[in-house]
Amino acid sequence: MRKIGYVIAPGIGGTSTFFDVLRRSLTKFGWELYGLCTKPIDGLEPTVVRDFVRFHNGVIIEGDSPVRKSEGLIEICKRMELFGLLLTDDRIGTATIPHLPDHVRVIARSSGIKPIGYKLDVYYKSFVEAFVATSLRQQRDLENRYRVEKEKLWLIPHGVEDFLAGPEIKYRRSDQGLLNLAYVGRLIDRGKGVLLLPKILKETVKINENIQLHIVGSGIDEQKLKKEIQKNSLDRFCIFHGNKSRQELRNILALCDILLVPSYYEGFGISIIEAMSSGILPLASKIRDVTDWIIKDGFSGILCKIGDTIDFANKIKYLNKNRGILEEMKLNAREEFLARFTDAQMAAKYHKMLTALEGKQYLKKEKGLSQFNSSLCRIPSYRKYVPNRIVNLYSKLQFRK
Repeated sequence: MRKIGYVIAPGIGGTSTFFDVLRRSLTKFGWELYGLCTKPIDGLEPTVVRDFVRFHNGVIIEGDSPVRKSEGLIEICKRMELFGLLLTDDRIGTATIPHLPDHVRVIARSSGIKPIGYKLDVYYKSFVEAFVATSLRQQRDLENRYRVEKEKLWLIPHGVEDFLAGPEIKYRRSDQGLLNLAYVGRLIDRGKGVLLLPKILKETVKINENIQLHIVGSGIDEQKLKKEIQKNSLDRFCIFHGNKSRQELRNILALCDILLVPSYYEGFGISIIEAMSSGILPLASKIRDVTDWIIKDGFSGILCKIGDTIDFANKIKYLNKNRGILEEMKLNAREEFLARFTDAQMAAKYHKMLTALEGKQYLKKEKGLSQFNSSLCRIPSYRKYVPNRIVNLYSKLQFRK
């Protein structure tokens, strides 16, 4: 088996989901994917770290400074004889690029659509063998704004497993009864827009109360979200499930009809294709060349204006009233998933890219660590002082274009 390292922090979220799905699906093509963690693990649950190491090919790289961690990453690359290193928004990993062994192919995978992420992707552009865009917007941004060469750029959308595979999960028809909505992801308002959920739900239940919202995930704004739900007397319409395993998530989605994605911005949106895999209709913010590239509006999903809770609520009411249309669109979403977003399709594209890199001469790197750029490892302090509402307003204006 040929070995690839992926610099990632153990935990929950889209990046971890991507890692787990790719790790399982790439083995069929003769590639073994290893998780390499350079971030502090002090604040993580011990079970999360244990499972990362025990079940997910995880390696914790220790060190009391960015340079020491970079040395540890380089040593792992040599000892494991890695063919390639996959990077996604990791500062220590990016700072290590020019110091890696020559034989290690560097692959930069974009996860978002904000400049700070792209700047990490392209900082050492001349040492990167391949760039992976997961959405059409990322591909266009990398090519047009950041001048990534076309021959280095690969468009590989996320893929997930078939959530309806196996006899234990059954497809749920939506022709009558309770309308089950779902939100799946981190419970943060910055970017994800979770504090829009109470406003959407409040407007929706004015006409019809046969609604249930299943909220799956956790995050820094969980208590704010619960407070807003209580303040608006929406408790009886909501179920908080917390973080769930993949199998538990499949079981919850099997109960649902519509997935809500009220994000202000997304690099891709794995929960959208998880819903489509489950035969659930995604109802998402229209983010140009991202969600409108995944979803065919009015066919395999419905798109709403970013931040417009009335638009979301009106479309839920319409679907609740027109169950036949909802049912038809759910089946379309399922077919769209099978045609474009399966784990096997994603793995096949990564295999094609890695095989192409095998046939090329590697780029010369291996500069001494005396030239290590420590400034890359510092997160700009001003970011934490910008209020969420300012970030979301900017995103609303920027990413609908």
